[in-house]
Amino acid sequence: MSVRILRMDDINGVTNPLKVTEIFRRLGYHTLGQAIAIADLELSPQSTADIYEAHLIADQRSRNRALADLQVLLITLKPEVWESASVASGRIKAIATSLAKNKPDNYF
Repeated sequence: MSVRILRMDDINGVTNPLKVTEIFRRLGYHTLGQAIAIADLELSPQSTADIYEAHLIADQRSRNRALADLQVLLITLKPEVWESASVASGRIKAIATSLAKNKPDNYF
């Protein structure tokens, strides 16, 4: 097994989707780092309206059919959603819940 080392500077320097992708690549994931269409997430109109952009960071396919695949999404909310921490928290929970319901085998 190869050694994967991350330093605090690696995390502190994450400022965009490409840098997030690089972190996952260094951790050994199959990374993509590609923008995805928000409509492809099949979210409610409110959740769709709250999202600024979405990226598929990693797509880790399991070699064992008994285990689920893992996809890592990076979803950036629009600035106005962040005007209140409680609103942002609620919107994040709503998006995560919708993703889990839409694809129950692929999200946890």
